[in-house]
Amino acid sequence: MKDITSVINSIATPDDKEQSEKELVQIIIFSLDNEEFGVKITDVKEIVKKPDITPVPDAPNFVEGIFNLRGQVVVVTSLEKRFDLKTEFKTSFKHVIILESGKNTFGILVDEVERVLRVPKENIRPTPKMITSKIDKDYLKGVLIIKEKSKREEDHHLVMLLDLQKVFEENELSKTHDELMEKSKSQRESDEV
Repeated sequence: MKDITSVINSIATPDDKEQSEKELVQIIIFSLDNEEFGVKITDVKEIVKKPDITPVPDAPNFVEGIFNLRGQVVVVTSLEKRFDLKTEFKTSFKHVIILESGKNTFGILVDEVERVLRVPKENIRPTPKMITSKIDKDYLKGVLIIKEKSKREEDHHLVMLLDLQKVFEENELSKTHDELMEKSKSQRESDEV
């Protein structure tokens, strides 16, 4: 009887381990105007230091401009302008989070990418009706509860998880990207003449 139990336990343990690994989610945590936000790592192509960004005339107000990333044109957007945030602190953008939507590549300016966390899926909770974030809850997937131990006590704080698909709807992204590429091309052609 004891032998059968040990065999069952040895077989069950890998499944339990696989199950718990499936329930872990990797989240990129970044700061924006002294608040922490997060996005799933699967939504992100890469993270780069803020490059020189070329402004594009007549672009939507939330578009900072474009830059070349290894031969690919990236449209850089500002979440502060996208959400019409009134910033409390002077921002100095250090990073651009690169994401792809369809055939287009976009970047999001952030103050700083702070860390990447692997967290249990159950730590992600639905967005409360009353939140202190400056971003409308419709653009949030939920909130992540992070538990950190300081020298004296356990500290809990919340990270707002952005729903990038809602932040930049596919139709809006494609239209903006195509318009900017056309304007950029026209500008280059007029500069050559």
